[in-house]
Amino acid sequence: YKMIHVVKNPFDCISTSIMRQEKLQRKIFSKEELNEKIDEFFSRAKTINRIIKKDSDSVKTIRYEELLSNPKTVLSELCSFLGLSIFDEYLDTCSSIIWPTGRPSQLKSTIWNHSLINDVQKQIDQYSFFEGYNFKSE
Repeated sequence: YKMIHVVKNPFDCISTSIMRQEKLQRKIFSKEELNEKIDEFFSRAKTINRIIKKDSDSVKTIRYEELLSNPKTVLSELCSFLGLSIFDEYLDTCSSIIWPTGRPSQLKSTIWNHSLINDVQKQIDQYSFFEGYNFKSE
């Protein structure tokens, strides 16, 4: 098997998940529901970490931000990882449909307080594939 693991700032992933659910359910999340979302996110991270530790040669981790800023390079690396031929036309076509990122969703969310930021950061710091990610304030 081959697994492509795309990582993005956990604060953005959690914020987006919460904001989408709030919009769908037309309600504000409680502290308990927020903690459940955070636990779900890091439960998946723990599972992925176990897979990587068990068979790192079968997992290619890419950063979402790197894909947006250097799509041809990242797509070339993915093709190589998957054993696929690399064609310039393919890279050009794929790169043309990748949209540059906008404002991080963590900045659009009102869920974050100092204590919660610290708690999530401690969990982020447990995983090498999240290295360098943190809460960004404007």
